[in-house]
Amino acid sequence: MKKSRFFLFLMAVMCVVTLFSGCNHQKHSGGASEEDILFNQGLLAVQEDSGDGEWGFVNAKGEYVIEPAFDKAYNFTENGLARVKKEDKWGYINTKGDLVIDYRYELAYDFRGDYAYVKANDLYGAINEKGEYLFVPQYESCYAFTDCGLALVKHDDKAFFINKQGKKAFDQTFQDAGAFSENGLARVKLNDLWGFINTSGEMVIEPQYDVARSFEGGSIVAVQKGEYWGYIDASGKVVCDFIYDAAGSISGGMGLVKKDGAFGYINQQGEEVIPPRYQWSSAMSSHGVTWFKVGELYGIIDAKGETLLQPTYAKAIKFSDFGLALVQEDGGDGEWGYVDSTGKEVIDPQFSKAGHFFGDGYAIVQVGDKYGVINASGEYVLRPKYYNINQQKINNSFPDD
Repeated sequence: MKKSRFFLFLMAVMCVVTLFSGCNHQKHSGGASEEDILFNQGLLAVQEDSGDGEWGFVNAKGEYVIEPAFDKAYNFTENGLARVKKEDKWGYINTKGDLVIDYRYELAYDFRGDYAYVKANDLYGAINEKGEYLFVPQYESCYAFTDCGLALVKHDDKAFFINKQGKKAFDQTFQDAGAFSENGLARVKLNDLWGFINTSGEMVIEPQYDVARSFEGGSIVAVQKGEYWGYIDASGKVVCDFIYDAAGSISGGMGLVKKDGAFGYINQQGEEVIPPRYQWSSAMSSHGVTWFKVGELYGIIDAKGETLLQPTYAKAIKFSDFGLALVQEDGGDGEWGYVDSTGKEVIDPQFSKAGHFFGDGYAIVQVGDKYGVINASGEYVLRPKYYNINQQKINNSFPDD
């Protein structure tokens, strides 16, 4: 098996960039819908030949349902449409392979419900399932519409919010902003400080923070004032004092915090439930477990700080919602396998590269220079013979290079 240089796994970088990052509602310059399913509509976009080989769609048996015919292809979405590229233009096909929206866009993105963003003349607009414009391309960047029916857009160095007709939801514009969270609040930046607005554009928490994350996964949010971080609730009340060197969004009901070089956790009442004592640790998973580091090895703790697995692995990737995590026993070019939330090895290390399991129970793996798909038992569903598999799915599931 070829050795892989794919994973450098810079855990310290991941800690700063990922663990302490705010909510990132994906921007539609490549964002996926139905991100947690690999075989959308029972099909997967694959490229069997290297270089300029054409893309087609296979089922979970590896049978071609739509023969290779596209310069690029992405998975189907819930409405049964997939974006495909031919001769530098993008359009959409149905699950029979019929072209239903012509090749006419510079870029096209996955449908999210009843709309998809498309790009023409270097600007973004939105279309419906018939290919009709909901609003013509006019913005430099667009983010996904959230449950409140509003989307963040950016244009001419300003951030603001629009409705599905492409019209401003309210007049106010901002230096920067984040998408609306489930509680109906969005972080916004004015005069170099961050505050929060509601869906009417009213400022409910005045701009006063140097940095603010988005409300995501909990009832409190991490904000920074001066050197230190704390947490506030949706009314702006301080729930956790500004005493931490870094603080992350709520994950698994807990916030990851850093103080004096050590990592610990708070609950949503702002109480320190696991005092900072770890050299490194990651955000708590939805299964109530996470990784911690001692020396050069990684182990597992639970939400009470009890050790479930002593430091064992040279590299470890956070637990996915499916409940499994990627591990590598040997550093450098060692092979990858999977463990469950107790640390039990459920799929032996055998892959050059591997991604997390999607919600339908499949994961993309690489052996040598070819990609395949396994199920949760580690059995191949698709043997590693593909030059590429929906790159978007790989990007979403594989750790960063």
